Amino acid sequence: ALRNGTTTIGLTTLIENKLKKDNIAVNVSSKENAEKQNYQKSVVVALNDSAKDLADTLAKDLGASVGDLPEGEIKPKDVDIVVILGKDVVK
Repeated sequence: ALRNGTTTIGLTTLIENKLKKDNIAVNVSSKENAEKQNYQKSVVVALNDSAKDLADTLAKDLGASVGDLPEGEIKPKDVDIVVILGKDVVK
């Protein structure tokens, strides 16, 4: 799941296209706004152990960090990874 943690409209689609262009095999199951729109730094959250390697790959590609789901964010169902996009990926 890609979540926009900024006020930049269309950021999730922009990043989804970047990941495809960079040949990262990821299935984006949902694109939505994060609970807050003031994230400065992007964070990649692996919701299960089998997704940790892909989470590391995504974090490296986006220049993000791997971390825990931020307080206040809702854990989605049937999703392995949540990427919360911050201002650091806005070009």
